Amino acid sequence: MLKSSEIDKEKIIFLLGGHDLEMCTIKELLCEQGVRYFDAGLRWDNARLSAYAPVLEQYGNSPDWTICGVELEADVQELDNYKAVDHHNENSDKPSALEQVAEILRVPLDRYQQLVAANDKGYIKAMTDADLQVTDAEITDIRQRDREAQGVTDRDERLAQMAIYDHKEDCGELVIVKALSTKFSPICDRLYPYDNLLIYMDDRWCFYGKKTDQVRQLFTQKESVYLYSGKEYVGLKDGAVSKEEVQSMVNRIRRVFFRSYHIFYFPFRWSLNGDKERAFSKQVDLSRIPISDFSQWRRVQLDPAEVCRPRDEKEQQEACELFGERQYFLEFVHPVLYDVKGKEDPILFHYERNEPQVKRVEYHIELKDRTYTLQVESMNINLYATGVGILSFFLKNDCPDQWDPNAILDINQFGRRVMPPHSNEFSQKSRGMIARSISITGLSGDEQRYRDTFDYGLNAQGNRRGLHSVWSPASFIENLIIDLSPALKVVPVIDDRMLVNCWYGNTELANKAKGDSERTDDKFEYSDFWYRYVFVDKSTELTCQNTGMKKNLLDAATYCRWQNYGSLYGISRYSMVLLTNEDSFARDVLSMHMRTIYSRMFELVIAQRASMLRFSGEVTEVSCLKLAPGLNAANKVIAQRIGSLYKEYIRFVNQIYFRSVTAQDQGIEMYNMLLGQFDSDEQIKDLDQEIGELYQYVTLLVDQNRSENGEYLNKLAAIFLPATVLAGIFGMNPVKDLEGDWGFWVHTALIVGLSLLGYKFIKNIGGRNQ
Repeated sequence: MLKSSEIDKEKIIFLLGGHDLEMCTIKELLCEQGVRYFDAGLRWDNARLSAYAPVLEQYGNSPDWTICGVELEADVQELDNYKAVDHHNENSDKPSALEQVAEILRVPLDRYQQLVAANDKGYIKAMTDADLQVTDAEITDIRQRDREAQGVTDRDERLAQMAIYDHKEDCGELVIVKALSTKFSPICDRLYPYDNLLIYMDDRWCFYGKKTDQVRQLFTQKESVYLYSGKEYVGLKDGAVSKEEVQSMVNRIRRVFFRSYHIFYFPFRWSLNGDKERAFSKQVDLSRIPISDFSQWRRVQLDPAEVCRPRDEKEQQEACELFGERQYFLEFVHPVLYDVKGKEDPILFHYERNEPQVKRVEYHIELKDRTYTLQVESMNINLYATGVGILSFFLKNDCPDQWDPNAILDINQFGRRVMPPHSNEFSQKSRGMIARSISITGLSGDEQRYRDTFDYGLNAQGNRRGLHSVWSPASFIENLIIDLSPALKVVPVIDDRMLVNCWYGNTELANKAKGDSERTDDKFEYSDFWYRYVFVDKSTELTCQNTGMKKNLLDAATYCRWQNYGSLYGISRYSMVLLTNEDSFARDVLSMHMRTIYSRMFELVIAQRASMLRFSGEVTEVSCLKLAPGLNAANKVIAQRIGSLYKEYIRFVNQIYFRSVTAQDQGIEMYNMLLGQFDSDEQIKDLDQEIGELYQYVTLLVDQNRSENGEYLNKLAAIFLPATVLAGIFGMNPVKDLEGDWGFWVHTALIVGLSLLGYKFIKNIGGRNQ
């Protein structure tokens, strides 16, 4: 590679690339310096080195000349005396082409040229960030000159205005415009400043903004051949792919941006064949669960000793989020939040589904008049050593037509219902509380296994579900768990619906939430929408028709710490929700906290509640076992089961049910709200009393048996007391007068006779005492 200091500007030739203001300024600079150049009048889309084939043939590989190609695509073999001058694609970390040319010529740039260089390198932002104290008039002048140099006409300017007026979509942090002209710069200039801007036509697109790196990573190495990029922009070369592929790429970019995130939790009780007769410790032993050899579920463990070395940006992001979680929660809580590698007798086994990590998987909620589609970012199964588990779905809402408030309420309401609440919901025509169907697409195997139309029948026969199918979850849920282990028997616990964690970004609603009205009726936190959002209520009429009760319920369920910023949290017995505006902090930070830190917290409380119900069920099961009078093997088994249950309950209280899980103020407050909404303190007191009474009962039973055993021993000792006295008087030697062939039997008869007299005497005394 030729260095600038080694180039003789008297023996140099410049080949100019696509015309814009920077290229025109370079041309002017070369003229001023009397340096030889060739200009083929190229555009950005045809700025290729092959356009100068005659020049390359004449001066190529000549030791007397150096050829500098300015922003030209090297579509022919580069020559030994060739130097590329560029700051795009792999050269985006270099100075602008104008600055590189000035360095080769060893001349300084004046103020105007510095502004041109900054404009080409980083657009308006770079001009304002430079230490040039640029004025608005200078920015306007530079941008106008740049558009003219690119060949933008008055017609292009008008078409840009029309495109913005008729074809602009505001998607929160992303603005999308379908252009009516191949000249995109008039649209960019009119919409500046923006966070992220996507402009496209049927044969091309270009993305500008903060998330350029994320957009660039959406495309495969094969697709990247068709892209051009700079520090804060990336685009598709004109006509490189078909119209359909362009639209597919545009849709992929849309999905980088989202306005809501939904997590559904399905808590369940698990068991294996034969568990009914086993001690509780055996029933909840996680190591007994046989995992399918061909399962798409993989166990994911946290190795505290492992040095974190992320291989790519995705792994780095996940590692950073995990670090934030572990820092947030107190260390003694980690074993119930994470499947810790190497831990003896673990509380948790954590499994993650493979497919969402390698391809797009979608969660479809089909209603009467529309279908909602969400991207499945992750599916997890947590199995706890209390005999319960949680299946969770992490769903990203990346479709702009699903971002209105009603759509969010629909998704939460119908996406979480996995069984009909009553028989009126059996018919699709009369349904109002469950979806027509819920399905998951993109998973391996038969997609019908992951679809449920809730086809219950009033007169169901055979294997069809009907009035007998009580607490039977949706088939897609059953099959997902069967994929992990066919041996697992699963029964829903807590509710007939999944629990909901949701972040929703809506600036209009967030601004209303900021209001501090004196009138209760005007306060956003008492509005119908907030009630529906917090209590996952999408019914025609609110399910609370008393103003005072509604206010009390919302007061108990609303966390207002950040309300003046437009951020409002809601916590109920089956939901944890957050409403914010649509800015990047809300999308990148607050939504991330909801799907990481607060999701872990919500999962923990759900696991606590599910475990309490599991223990209550076992208490009921054991207390119904029949006890036989006296000491027998059956009573011993019952005592062992009760002791095993008490042992696991003590472990639960010490390792799962925590009074505090974090040192952060907000975390402490929200965790206490969750415990309050789940009524955990009262539930644990009642459960403690139930198990305590049962344990006391079996202790009393054992003590009674021990007393009976002692009484038997005392009677036995009393029976043989005469024989003992006789032996003490006469010693163990035979009486001389009784020696002979019958002597042994005479001694034995004497001892037995005296023992029987003793037994009769003791029995008579016992009878008189009774």
